[in-house]
Amino acid sequence: PLPHYYSDTSDFYSHEVYYLFLVGANNILEDLLPRFCGMFLEPGHVGSTCCLLLFINKFNFKDKSNYIYLLSIILSLSLAAYCLFFIGLCLHLFLKGVHIMKYILFMGAFTGAFYIFGLTYNNGDNIFNEKILSRLVIVDGELSGDNRTSMLFDVYYEDWLKNGNVINGYGKKAYGENGEATNILYGCASFKRFFFVNGIIGVILVGALYCSLFYKYRSRQGWGFFVLFIICNMIRDYPFRLMWLYLFILGSIALSLSEKSTIMSLAKINTNNEK
Repeated sequence: PLPHYYSDTSDFYSHEVYYLFLVGANNILEDLLPRFCGMFLEPGHVGSTCCLLLFINKFNFKDKSNYIYLLSIILSLSLAAYCLFFIGLCLHLFLKGVHIMKYILFMGAFTGAFYIFGLTYNNGDNIFNEKILSRLVIVDGELSGDNRTSMLFDVYYEDWLKNGNVINGYGKKAYGENGEATNILYGCASFKRFFFVNGIIGVILVGALYCSLFYKYRSRQGWGFFVLFIICNMIRDYPFRLMWLYLFILGSIALSLSEKSTIMSLAKINTNNEK
């Protein structure tokens, strides 16, 4: 009998919110086992955000707190998070001026070993095969894990591209008025959803916002962070989510200040050497 309220998100989940914990989320297990309140609707959100945080922290595993992010990525069992981690690490090393081929070969060997383990352990009846490897199977010419949009949305999207108002977007009516029954975006994610709702003008305005923020606090590593952030939004389309907007701003500033501090330190060393 604790105070609570019911919350239906715009695209998939339904919760009973008890302020400190949640019950529901269309999941029988969570009806039995409540979970703590937080900003992450599913493990992939945690994994993607941790990849951004690791990039900001320059994948510095001498700082033991970064192992929390790494462990969160691993335990998320999110294929997107695993790919983002690999891309982010390669971008960081490349912009750092490191020869990344040996790292790519090492990670490739690790991935191969992981793939064999997932397929063979317990004859494939394990969580890694179920959550990760099964999404890499080609079914009817398409990747089974490429399920960011529903069949209903794809039909509306193709018709909208041909006959709709592409300039201004489909608008908030895509979310419907009576919940799941009229919500075109139910169970969907990816940049296609954002473009469908906001149109060309919306994409240009948001792009201008992020480009101006990046330009103001640009840095060498900031380029990699910007690319990684774009890839994250191609998967999740969260440019309006404050948790990612603030993370982008603060991350860009942190990387820029770190680079300027390094340049000033090198300049001071050179000055002392000349003296």
